[in-house]
Amino acid sequence: MVLGVRRTYNFVLRMMAEANGVSKSEIVGSRRFKEVALARFVSMYILRDLFELSYPALGDLFNRDHTSALAAVRIINERCVRDKYFAQHIAMFIELVRRGREKGYSVLDQIPVGNRSWGDCRPVRSRYRNRSLESSAPR
Repeated sequence: MVLGVRRTYNFVLRMMAEANGVSKSEIVGSRRFKEVALARFVSMYILRDLFELSYPALGDLFNRDHTSALAAVRIINERCVRDKYFAQHIAMFIELVRRGREKGYSVLDQIPVGNRSWGDCRPVRSRYRNRSLESSAPR
C-alpha cells in the first residue's frame, strides 16, 4: 500500500474517532452501534473521495468486503443529497484531511466536537410542522 494512503488512513481514523467519541479499533472492528458505523462509513467515503480507491481495497483497509465499502459510500452519498447540513460537515472533514496532508496532520484541534454528535447535525423539526395555526387552536 502506498505510504500516503496509509498515513491518511490513520489520520482519518483518528479524526473520526475524536469527532464521534469512539476508538480507532472500534471503527475498524465489528461493532455496529450508530456512532461507530457512521464514523466507519464517513471514513470510507473520505478515503474513496481522496484516493479513488477500489471497493475491494477500501474494504481491506477496514477488514470488510467490497460490498460493505460500496454500501457505505452509497449511504453517505444519499445522505449528503438528502441533508445539506450533513453534506457541509462531510465537506469540512474532507477539507481538514486535505489540509492535514499538506501541513503534516496538525489540524486535529479543528475537529468539531461537543455535546451533540456531528452525525446528528440535521435541524430539529417539530412534529407539528404540517399543522396550520387554525387547526391547533382549541374549539
